[in-house]
Amino acid sequence: MTWSSARRMSQKEAIAGVSETFVNYNFLAGRDRQYPESAGLLWFWNYKIRIMKIAAYNLRHNPLRSLLMTAVPVGSPMSDNIGSMWASGDLPWSMGVEMGLNSFHLNPWVNGLR
Repeated sequence: MTWSSARRMSQKEAIAGVSETFVNYNFLAGRDRQYPESAGLLWFWNYKIRIMKIAAYNLRHNPLRSLLMTAVPVGSPMSDNIGSMWASGDLPWSMGVEMGLNSFHLNPWVNGLR
């Protein structure tokens, strides 16, 4: 099933397709993850890990489109998942660890004075 096809599908098939490619954030966090989740410390991790499923789905069902999406400079499941970020060497910066440690230098006023 590809999204660009013009074939008719039942409501059940459409809901299954949307559920497959939707990043759900309504999962309840456990006791250990409650505070980091509510403070927003795990949002990047959750997103990067959960879009791996979408990237694999896109590669399996539409490989040409997936390869073309890697060349687009805007974020996509193909370029922003944890595997592709690790391969490119941008994983520490994209997951918030390095970004949090260098947050003082991201301030525009501090950058203007450097």
